[in-house]
Amino acid sequence: MRYRTLIAFILISVSTLAQTKGYMGKRFIVSVNGMYMPAAEPTARKVDGFKLNATHTAGIEFAAGNETTLCLSAGYFKTGLSFSERSYTNSHSGIFYDGNQEVPITVAVKQYSVGIKKFRRRAVAPLGLYLKWEAIYQQGTVNFNKDNFFTLSTSSSGVSSREYPASGSLEYKSAGASFAIGFQRIFYDCLVLDYGLRGAICMDLNSYSVVPIEAEFMPKAYARVLGHQLLNFRIGIGFLAF
Repeated sequence: MRYRTLIAFILISVSTLAQTKGYMGKRFIVSVNGMYMPAAEPTARKVDGFKLNATHTAGIEFAAGNETTLCLSAGYFKTGLSFSERSYTNSHSGIFYDGNQEVPITVAVKQYSVGIKKFRRRAVAPLGLYLKWEAIYQQGTVNFNKDNFFTLSTSSSGVSSREYPASGSLEYKSAGASFAIGFQRIFYDCLVLDYGLRGAICMDLNSYSVVPIEAEFMPKAYARVLGHQLLNFRIGIGFLAF
């Protein structure tokens, strides 16, 4: 009897240590996510009224441990700088604007991230309350109609003329980190619901030239992107792949 008890104890211990990671043996999740927050600043669509910062991502997760998942994602968002925010008709920067007075400058950003989710103790990843850390890289463009923005140059004879930029697009880059707290639920042993709060901050990786338009637009674009992702509500839906 004593030996039978010992053997049973060993078998139970081994089976517990050898427990398959993931949920019912499934270790991969494929998901789409949205991050939203009411915006105080202009967006790519609106200057006045109710505005919404929105970012959409697609990602995969892998259960690397009983309490840990590794995450990869790619996303996209678009925001804007408004005419009312930056009046270029009498600009100290030397830049002038002649066009639609809504959102003349837009910032389109692609975002890539790698991260880790840590679920609370005694939870089975990917189920329950978690903390998440991510490293982020962003690249995109600051877009505007080059025929609407101009600087003034004065010839030696005192005659002023307009000089338009050669391109209506500037390259944007930044990198940083994010932190999230959230909760994951699983329905029908397949569908995954993920929701919580996420905050992110990034460093400006853009190089600034002495060209007036680039020197003026890029810091404003970085500040707008920073505000866009500073704090967001996050909700996602996915499925247990395999």
